[in-house]
Amino acid sequence: MKKCKYLLTCLVGLFLVGCGILPFEREIKVDHFRLENFKQDIDSPSELIHLMCYRKKPTNWSEPKQYLNGEHRLWVEANISTSSMNTKEAFVLFNVKLDSGKSYMINRKIKDGKISIWIQESDSAIKVSEVITTDLNIAALGKRTFRQKRCKSGTI
Repeated sequence: MKKCKYLLTCLVGLFLVGCGILPFEREIKVDHFRLENFKQDIDSPSELIHLMCYRKKPTNWSEPKQYLNGEHRLWVEANISTSSMNTKEAFVLFNVKLDSGKSYMINRKIKDGKISIWIQESDSAIKVSEVITTDLNIAALGKRTFRQKRCKSGTI
């Protein structure tokens, strides 16, 4: 009985400590903004639209990150997949000014084999970039050099 009470006390304590670390969002650092990538992987097609670069090197989709505010050249990659054998992609470059203390997200609209991509404020949904529309093309293999060159020309 004593062991059971001890175990129950430990479990309740762990639960309370676990709840104490929520929410996971941290405050935005001074002179920084937060950017959230777009992900829809519940329904088909699966859609991943994300910053293509981090520290001027190619990267994959990631959780929200914080970056220094100001004028930026941001390469965004879109991957739309209806199956493992049917993936389409697009790449766009944004020249955009992102303000300190704000949260932004990448958004998109897909219609007739084309994708429109933009950056908007997370809270108000106000677009802060131009809307860039481009074709969704069949995903190519061996695009490592392509991505590396683009990332070197970007600011993140």
